[in-house]
Amino acid sequence: MASLQRLLRRAFLAGEVSGVQHAFDLLLDATRSGALPKSAELLVLAAEAGVSNELFDAVAQRACDQFFMDNPPQNQFYCRALFARALVEAWKARPLNGASAVRQLLHAVQFILQALDIALKPENRPRYDFIVYNSTVHLWNVVRPLMRPGVRRFGAGALGRACDALVR
Repeated sequence: MASLQRLLRRAFLAGEVSGVQHAFDLLLDATRSGALPKSAELLVLAAEAGVSNELFDAVAQRACDQFFMDNPPQNQFYCRALFARALVEAWKARPLNGASAVRQLLHAVQFILQALDIALKPENRPRYDFIVYNSTVHLWNVVRPLMRPGVRRFGAGALGRACDALVR
C-alpha cells in the first residue's frame, strides 16, 4: 500500500496523466484481487489526482464511485471525495448552455455544501476548519461561471453560506 500511495502522490504532484491513470488501475486491480484492502485515503487521493490532471471520467468519477459504494464514515476523506465529485459534476457543465448548465452547476454546488455542513458540525470544529476553507475555494471555482448578469442570483445563496461559515 505504501508504494502505491507513493506512486499516486508522485503522479499527483508531478502532473503525470499516464502515471495517475496507471496508479488508479493498479489500485483497482489490487483491491479487486484482495491483495490490498479498500483504502478510503487512496481512493480520495486518486480522485483528487484525477481532477488535478483533468481525468474526470477516466479516474476522478470512477474513484468517487468506488469510494461512495461502501457508505463510508463522514470524515475528512468523505468531504474531500465530495469536493472531487463536485468538480466532476461542474466539469460536466462545460459543454452545456443556458438552464441546463445552471442546473448542472447547482448540482455540483450541492456536493460542496454537503461537505461544508459536515465540517460545521460542532463535533468537527475546529478540527475541520481546513475543510470549511477548502469548500469556499471549491465553491468559488464551481460558481464562477454563474457570476454574470442574469444568472448570478443562482450562486449567491451558496456563496453567502460559505462566507457565513468562514466568519464562524
